Amino acid sequence: FVSVPMLLSIFKFCPECAAHAKVTKIVTQGFAVIFHYRCYGICPHEGVWRSSPIVQGKYVSNMMFSGAAILCGLSYSVLESVMTCLSVPYVCATTFYKLNRVNVYPIIVEKWTSIRDATISRLKDETELDVAGDGHFDTPGWCAKFCTYSIMHMKSGAIVDFFISQKGMYKGDLETAACKEVLTNLAAYGLKINNFVTDENTKIAKLVRTCFSSIVHNYDIWHKARLLKKKLSKMALKLPKISDFINPLVNHFWYSCKACCGDPRVLVERFHSSLLHLCNRHAWTKDPFKSLKLDLQAERNKDRKKQINLPSDKLYPYFTTENKCGHKSRAKSRKLKGVKWLEIGTSEFKALFKYFTETRLVNSIKMCCNFLHTGGLEVYHNVRLKFLPKRSSYSLRRMIIGSMVTAIEINTNLENDSKKTKEFWAYSKSQKKYVRKSRDLRKDYSYRKDILNNVLSSVSAKRKEREISELLGSEKYIKRKVPANVSGLKIPSAEDSVTRSRF
Repeated sequence: FVSVPMLLSIFKFCPECAAHAKVTKIVTQGFAVIFHYRCYGICPHEGVWRSSPIVQGKYVSNMMFSGAAILCGLSYSVLESVMTCLSVPYVCATTFYKLNRVNVYPIIVEKWTSIRDATISRLKDETELDVAGDGHFDTPGWCAKFCTYSIMHMKSGAIVDFFISQKGMYKGDLETAACKEVLTNLAAYGLKINNFVTDENTKIAKLVRTCFSSIVHNYDIWHKARLLKKKLSKMALKLPKISDFINPLVNHFWYSCKACCGDPRVLVERFHSSLLHLCNRHAWTKDPFKSLKLDLQAERNKDRKKQINLPSDKLYPYFTTENKCGHKSRAKSRKLKGVKWLEIGTSEFKALFKYFTETRLVNSIKMCCNFLHTGGLEVYHNVRLKFLPKRSSYSLRRMIIGSMVTAIEINTNLENDSKKTKEFWAYSKSQKKYVRKSRDLRKDYSYRKDILNNVLSSVSAKRKEREISELLGSEKYIKRKVPANVSGLKIPSAEDSVTRSRF
C-alpha cells in the first residue's frame, strides 16, 4: 500500500508536462484511489490519475482483491477488519459479493471442472478403482445445515468429486443423501468403482447394499480402531485389569487387517486369537471355547423373543485357518514377565469374550479386510476449514465454491515435484506420547494467479455473464430448488410482529 500523503508529494508537478500542479479532489472507489489535479503551466488543464486500471467499467484492483480474498479463505468481515485497522479504503459488502459472483465464481467453476474431468478420464482406465468417501458438516453440533460428501481416489489422494446436501432440499439424513448423489454422478461419468471405503455408518452401508450393489463396501480401519479403543476404555472403568491390554488389542486389530490379505474369515480368526493370547495360550484347537460359547448363547436367549440354538462350530470364535500365535516362538511370550495374564473364568475375560463375539462387531470387522482407510480425506477436511470455517454461515453456492477451491488446492499440490517435507515430534493426545509427524514446506499456490489472470482476461474479452446458480446446476451440483430458508416457513413481515398478539 502507498500512503496518500506520499502520493500528494508526487502531484506537486503535472504528470503530463511537469509544470506546477495542485490536487483539487481525492476520491476512493473501493481499493482504487482517484486524484483530480489542476495544472498551472503554459497551457493550464485538468487531469485525473487512477491508482488502478479500468476494464469494462470495473477497477482491476477491486476485482483482484475480492477474488484473492476468496482464494485465500478470507471472508468479507476479516478483510473489512484488516483494512479498517490499516485505514485503507475498501469495497463495500455488496460490491465484494457481486464482483465475486459475476466474475470470480464462474472461473473457479471452470477451473475445477477441468481438473475433475481430467481426473475422471484418467481413472476410467483403472481396472480396480478404490475410492474413499466421507461427509463433513458445516457445524460441529446437531444443527447442521449442509453436509459435504467428498470422494477421494485412494492411490493418488486426488479429490474426484463432491456433493453438498442442504437441509430442506432432502428428507432424512443429509450425509446419506449427499453420498447417493455423488455416487450417482460418478456412475453417470462412467467410473466403475471396485472398493468404496467409509466410516462405520449403517445408513451408508444400506445405501450401497441396495442402490449400488456392484460396489464392494469397506469400513475404514482407523475409525474402527478408534471405536474399538473407545469401547475398551469404557469397559476398563468397571474392570480395571482390561486397561493393560487396550493398546495391544488395538494394535493387534491393525495387524489382523493388514495380514489377512483380503480374506474376512482369516481377519476374524486372527482378531479372535487375541482372546487366547490374553490367557497366555499361544496354540489351540479348532474350538477352544466350546462350553463358554454355549453358555453365552443360552444367556443371550433369555433376552430374545425367538430362541437361537446353533451348534458350537457355527458360533464365534471357531478356528479353521489359525492354530497358533503369529510370533516366532513361545520363548518370546516367556520374556513378558511383568504381564498379568487373564484367566478364562474371570469377569474381565468374559466381558471381552462377550464383546468380541457380538454379531454386529464381527460383521463390521469383516468389512475391514482390505486394509483401507480414509486418512487422506481427514486431511482434506482440515484444509476445508481454512476456506469454510464452521463458525461462519454460508449460502449453498458459497459452500460449493469453497469446496471447489479446496479440491483445486489439494489436487494441484499432488503434482508438485518441488514439494518438501519437514519431520518433527508432536504430542498425540490419543496415544499420550510424542509421535513423529511430517509437514509440507513448499506448497503450490500458482492456481490462484491462474484464476485471477483468467478473471481479468474474461472481463477484457467481454464474455457473457452467466448466473452462477445456473452454472452450478448444469454441472450437477444443484439438482433441486434451493429453499428460501431451512424451516420452510414464510418469514413474518414487520407489520406482523407489531400486530401479533402475545396469546
